[in-house]
Amino acid sequence: MKTHFKGQGMLIPLLLFTLCLHVATLQVHAQQQVVQFSGLVTSSDSLQNMAGASVYVPNTTRGVQTTGNGFFSLPVLPGDSVVISMLGYQKQYIIIPLDYSNQSYATHIQLQESATELPTVDVMLGNGAGA
Repeated sequence: MKTHFKGQGMLIPLLLFTLCLHVATLQVHAQQQVVQFSGLVTSSDSLQNMAGASVYVPNTTRGVQTTGNGFFSLPVLPGDSVVISMLGYQKQYIIIPLDYSNQSYATHIQLQESATELPTVDVMLGNGAGA
């Protein structure tokens, strides 16, 4: 005895449609154009070039440090969020627009000094025994 389900004739075309849609989505992601993100990082108060600042895409292995002159260049994808940070300064976040179609994106980033202070450490001299 054969059991037939209502709509069984639509199952194979529906599966094929779903597979084609998935393949098309993968192709769109694979065709995203790499954008060369580059620029100069300076301090906002003195406008001095900042050597050694980190420029990276979180949760990836893509990242660089600025050169001695504060310059950087990093390959990114449209939609990437890029973080620019340096110890003692507030982080900056830049999002590459999803519809960005140029091959390069250049910018000047000014980092602001962080207002937070490092905690103090009290140092006691001697061995702690009474005099």
